[in-house]
Amino acid sequence: MQDRIEEKRRHAGDVAATLRAISQLCAAHGIPLASHDDDTVDKVALMQALGATISEFPVTAEAAAEARALGLTDRGAIAPGLLADLVIADDSGIGHVRATIRGGRKVFSDGSLTLATAA
Repeated sequence: MQDRIEEKRRHAGDVAATLRAISQLCAAHGIPLASHDDDTVDKVALMQALGATISEFPVTAEAAAEARALGLTDRGAIAPGLLADLVIADDSGIGHVRATIRGGRKVFSDGSLTLATAA
């Protein structure tokens, strides 16, 4: 176990250097940089310092609160005036997506539901 811990410690510098190189390449070419599965406020801060503007799938409430800085005020609730992007799923067993709605319009249905969408 100690050997594995030491190995991770040795490679930490390589990972940091790789992240810096990737972030510099993205910045040089105008490519948005995203982080993935942010689990701590510290990771969100690190990725933002590297230039990440997208936090894809933060996995804790704390990380999500720190990452939601895009000013997207037209989503996050089902309410008039907000985007109507929804997924309807069956949560029995392993689950199954039954339908998806984007911008208030049905874009997928497996035929098991009758959906009325805005005209």
